[in-house]
Amino acid sequence: MLNTLYNNVTQNTDVVDTLRKQGSRMEEERAEEVKKYIEELGGVPETLLSIGMIGPIILSIAGLIPQLLTGDIAAFMSIPDPALISGVVNGGLVLTLAGMILIGLKAHTKDPGL
Repeated sequence: MLNTLYNNVTQNTDVVDTLRKQGSRMEEERAEEVKKYIEELGGVPETLLSIGMIGPIILSIAGLIPQLLTGDIAAFMSIPDPALISGVVNGGLVLTLAGMILIGLKAHTKDPGL
C-alpha cells in the first residue's frame, strides 16, 4: 500500500482511484480464500457428529457382550473377560475423543485467519 502511495505521488496520478482498485483486488482475494476454506470444511460437522455419536453407541454394545452371552449361549461360546471388554470400551472411547480432537485441530489449522 505504501508503495502504491509513493508511486501515485511521484507520478502525479489519482491516489484514491488506485487505492480503490487495490482494495477491491484484496477483497476479491479474501473472498476467494474464505470460499475455499468453507468448501474444505464442508464435511467436518458431519464427520464429527458421526464419530461422536456412532462410536460410543457401538462401543457400549460391545460392552454388553458379557451380559448377552449368559445362560445357554455361554455353554457354546467362551465369555470374554469383563475386564478385557471394559478395557476395549474405554480405549475405544479415548480413541474416539482423540479422533474428534484431531479433526477439530485440522479444521482449525486450515483457518485463513480473516
